[in-house]
Amino acid sequence: MNDIFWKSSIGSATGDIYIPKGIGPFPTIIIFDTGLIKSTRTYATFYAEKMKEIGFFTFLVTLNLNKTNKYEKNEIGSAIEYISKRKEVNGNKIYLIKIEKNKIIDSNIKLYKSYFQAIASINYFTLNN
Repeated sequence: MNDIFWKSSIGSATGDIYIPKGIGPFPTIIIFDTGLIKSTRTYATFYAEKMKEIGFFTFLVTLNLNKTNKYEKNEIGSAIEYISKRKEVNGNKIYLIKIEKNKIIDSNIKLYKSYFQAIASINYFTLNN
């Protein structure tokens, strides 16, 4: 199956979905990227591709926080809801990788933490906002 692209129906979030070979449902990794720090996209893409190689369905979501957008919080929820409904996703095995420290993402992770089996932080970048 080919990788696909997702665009939020709510606002400006977009995402790349990396689908492993084989028959699902697969354990799933969600990676949020704000686009505010250029180098995080490189790291996020690297981890998404590696997770796919080892059998994880991976959803790399880019939130557009450069714009003033009242839908930012809803976009995070929309991404989680979208991915949870996909037939390739094992809803009991959804994980989150945090690459960038961001107040909006951090506060929303608290709201949606019940969706995740585990949350990991890798190469933590900080942007004061």
